[in-house]
Amino acid sequence: MGEIIFHVVIMSIMGVFLNESFKINTSRMTDIIGPSGFPRVIIILAMILIAISLISTIRKNKGKVFKGEKIKELNGAFLLMFASIIAFVLLVDYLGFFISTFALISAILYILGQRTVRKFLIISSTAAIAYTLVFGKLLNIPLPRGLGVFQIMSYFIY
Repeated sequence: MGEIIFHVVIMSIMGVFLNESFKINTSRMTDIIGPSGFPRVIIILAMILIAISLISTIRKNKGKVFKGEKIKELNGAFLLMFASIIAFVLLVDYLGFFISTFALISAILYILGQRTVRKFLIISSTAAIAYTLVFGKLLNIPLPRGLGVFQIMSYFIY
């Protein structure tokens, strides 16, 4: 049943995108297709493939009785990891990218069962430094620096 609901949700999102593609400004159109042609083709193709997948799922589940089954994927670890990612997104502007990334990776390692403090610190700090250097220095992507003390500390790192 979850697969069918997922297909319907994705199909409705594609419908919203298709509706929005009709609002793209075509006043300075220089070619026949126009600026909205490519998105429409991709969205229509996606809708066709989703419809095929939905029909296949319905045929596969035809005759099955769905009980009030508990979803296995929604266990405590998944919910904690999801909460960690939401906390990262909310705090990255205040704490800065480096510290937020360190905290996120630390939380994920703890949730996944890593209890050795040495490995915990090495993996978290190495990953945070690597992500900061790759995105901040190598790719020149402006990363959030944080506020106050965190902003001052971020100037020493990137």
